Amino acid sequence: MHDFTFKDARDLVSEKNATEFFLQALSTTPARTLSLRNYPYTLYDLPMFGRGKVNLTEIDLTRDRERDLPRYNDDRRQLLLESYASLNEIMDNEEDLELLKSVYKTIQY
Repeated sequence: MHDFTFKDARDLVSEKNATEFFLQALSTTPARTLSLRNYPYTLYDLPMFGRGKVNLTEIDLTRDRERDLPRYNDDRRQLLLESYASLNEIMDNEEDLELLKSVYKTIQY
């Protein structure tokens, strides 16, 4: 990840089939899937010139909330999906569920 930081994006896509690969990734990724640990660890302590290290995951979350992006259940309702009444309904994996509960005590319905 450090190799790509602060690079010209045109150089990053100059590889053969880069656009095709990118579009395929976008078209096969499910919309609004809840996932944990979805940021590379590198982005948790990314060195920034003149600022030391920054946590991009925290910055993204803060900015999303400042922009009034819909919460998870609100977003699901806008996509005509059922909303969840409790955190237990969101995932089956116990380890992930416990991690989710350590961050969020309840789900906003």
